[in-house]
Amino acid sequence: MGFFGRIGKGMAGKPVYEADNQNVASQPSEALETAVPVMRITKLDCHIDGQKMDIYAFIHNESAEDVCVAKAILLERNREVNDWVSPGDTKQFHIYSDNAPQDANNHEIDLQYKTRADAWFEARHEIIYRQDGGQFMPADSRLLLPIKNLYQ
Repeated sequence: MGFFGRIGKGMAGKPVYEADNQNVASQPSEALETAVPVMRITKLDCHIDGQKMDIYAFIHNESAEDVCVAKAILLERNREVNDWVSPGDTKQFHIYSDNAPQDANNHEIDLQYKTRADAWFEARHEIIYRQDGGQFMPADSRLLLPIKNLYQ
């Protein structure tokens, strides 16, 4: 439709610009991105025996699908977990067993996990320390967003 045709429509009170349905091809919808599953550490439980420290994490699945916690990385150590957590559930995992930290300089826990569709993610948590009799102990953590998609 030309310029004068649009003016005539406008003067008649009709829409000037309309979608040209003749040229709209039926296009497949783009694949919807799956929601990023959130795995959150809700509690840390530390046990010290001399210089050895064991850390247990309570990990909550905030997503709507099953998620497999593959490993936890903290205090320069990797701990394989490989256990599934159902939607809305919280499970306790043994995520560290080694020397107790000498200071509070290492501030991160990385949780690597996957969905049943084999999509991999990493959730980083900041460690909050407390000092007890000269010992540094992870007392709490907080999730740092965004969650990383490992294969995107």
